[in-house]
Amino acid sequence: AMLEPWMVALVIQMTEMGRVGYDPQEGLDQQLIKRASADNKRTMGLETGASQIAVLDGMSAEEQRQSLAEALDDASDNKEMDKLHDEWRRGDAAALEQLLTVDFKSRYASLYQRIDVDRNQAWLPKLQSLLDNEHHDDAMIVVGSMHLLGPDGLVSQLQKKGYKVERL
Repeated sequence: AMLEPWMVALVIQMTEMGRVGYDPQEGLDQQLIKRASADNKRTMGLETGASQIAVLDGMSAEEQRQSLAEALDDASDNKEMDKLHDEWRRGDAAALEQLLTVDFKSRYASLYQRIDVDRNQAWLPKLQSLLDNEHHDDAMIVVGSMHLLGPDGLVSQLQKKGYKVERL
């Protein structure tokens, strides 16, 4: 009763990931941060931890209910995380797009707008600044898969602005 629904959803998601064997400390972002540190490379975030919490905490009551429902739906499907991980490892962008954007958007349109579309739009000027700065080192940008996919994704948005985006 003391936690808001978005926080309960986050706890459920993290607990479920651990339960099925995924350690957030071993995720791709953490591996890349460790590598950058070992190579003395500068890192920065597209948003702060406080701004991430503000996105979650600023959700309407309906969006928070959607977030909790999504977490509970995913927790009830033990194979969902493995399927998602397998699609990601295979680089199956079409399958990932269906699961992460199309299905999610159809079930939770408002939540999708807040956590994907709005944040992507906020990040675009920062990405453009990194990409356009000729006097700066190369940049690697790491975001969750959902932020890359579909017409609202960063790849599509950057391409619309004239950038050539290649999958490596």
